[in-house]
Amino acid sequence: MTADAFETLDHYLRQAGAATDAAESHGFVTGVLCAAGGMDPAAWLPQLFGEVDWESPAVREAARAVALLFQSQRAQINSPELEFSLLLPDDERPLAERAEALAHWCEGFSTGLGLGGLNKERPLSEDSQGFLRDVSDIARVAFDFTVPAEDDEQAYMELQEYLRVGVLLLHEELQPLPAPPPVQ
Repeated sequence: MTADAFETLDHYLRQAGAATDAAESHGFVTGVLCAAGGMDPAAWLPQLFGEVDWESPAVREAARAVALLFQSQRAQINSPELEFSLLLPDDERPLAERAEALAHWCEGFSTGLGLGGLNKERPLSEDSQGFLRDVSDIARVAFDFTVPAEDDEQAYMELQEYLRVGVLLLHEELQPLPAPPPVQ
């Protein structure tokens, strides 16, 4: 996903008066895909948009953009080339803005997992349980960049990659690909 895709989706969501921004929406869609493998967008779009006028052209356009994002992400997360990436602001944006978006992404991801049907009764590997605790912690953290450190940028990039790989591993655990047929 590109920075332009983030800005475009964020614009549509703001115009529609949606309850979420682009990062949180992407996290949400990713969580639904991990937990449910796919759901009819009509089942979860109201969660992203909140109280809006569904007849509004801006809302319909934003809903269409989110539905397209869902289709695109389903292809990426299932890609054998591991194409999945988080939809976040461009690296040229201030680090504080990007870190806040990362926290929003984690909030959306957690909500999407819940709506997709992941619950505490489902047994998960220790790695997945730890990853989900980390996602929850990242969603709640208050980043302080008033005195930027040299390694803040590197830490942000590592955290972003950790989340990307963690999503792929969680998705594989929750939505394993079917085994190929035996060779005869």
